[in-house]
Amino acid sequence: MSELSDKPNQSPAIFAAQVNKRFGEQVVLRNVNLQVAPGEFVCLLGASGCGKSTVLRLLAGLESPDLPRKSSDEAPRLELRSSGTSGELVPRLGYVFQQPNLLPWRTVDENIGLPLRLRGTAGNVRRSEVERALREVGLTAADGNKWPRMLSGGMQMRASLARALVTRPEIMLLDEPFSALDEVLRQRLGEELRQWHRQFHWTTIFVTHHVSEAVFLADRILMFRSLSDDDEQDSLAADLPIQFRGERDAELRERHVYIEEVIRVTKRLRELQQ
Repeated sequence: MSELSDKPNQSPAIFAAQVNKRFGEQVVLRNVNLQVAPGEFVCLLGASGCGKSTVLRLLAGLESPDLPRKSSDEAPRLELRSSGTSGELVPRLGYVFQQPNLLPWRTVDENIGLPLRLRGTAGNVRRSEVERALREVGLTAADGNKWPRMLSGGMQMRASLARALVTRPEIMLLDEPFSALDEVLRQRLGEELRQWHRQFHWTTIFVTHHVSEAVFLADRILMFRSLSDDDEQDSLAADLPIQFRGERDAELRERHVYIEEVIRVTKRLRELQQ
């Protein structure tokens, strides 16, 4: 297990132990053990098909971990813990998919407010929270009145982010949300994501296969390996802390310490894929 933080008595916001997952005969995840501290930004990095997105789906409750095949084996544990600030026992989750997945027959406002509608939130409160979410991701009230097809790819992703944060989540799960965007826009949204992470005190897990993106965003990188049926290696191959002084802004990408860190992480990833 990795150290959680400088606070020795702080409980993890996310805890997983002995988590395995198969789809049919294919082993996707093996013996995943991880902890994420409250307020930490963790990136999951690895080759396509190594189970990164499956980890998010397990955390979100969209999939269930496999039960032990032997009664003597330890049962899996997967826990999301609330900080208590919301007054709820179960933390609120925000989930952002690789594609915006906006409903084309609803306006942007209606898409963003859908999680609140499903929770039975009153209309006036829902309207206020949608307006707040629009502002926070850099969209206007006029954008909210549009249909999703009228927005650019970057604006659609902002709307998807607004839909995730409209419920004021404690834990934010993001599955390669910027992968379809051009490099400049991806970098800009990455910078804004770090600002939102700090502003809203999220515990964030971000899936990516871009080393430079992971190094820029993460407080810690969890590196996953692709599995084969003829070995017994664990999915989680490396736990790399990423520390920079100062803000995570555009200037960081020009600093030698950032470039050196990208080279270090890339080298480690290549070693795992050999």
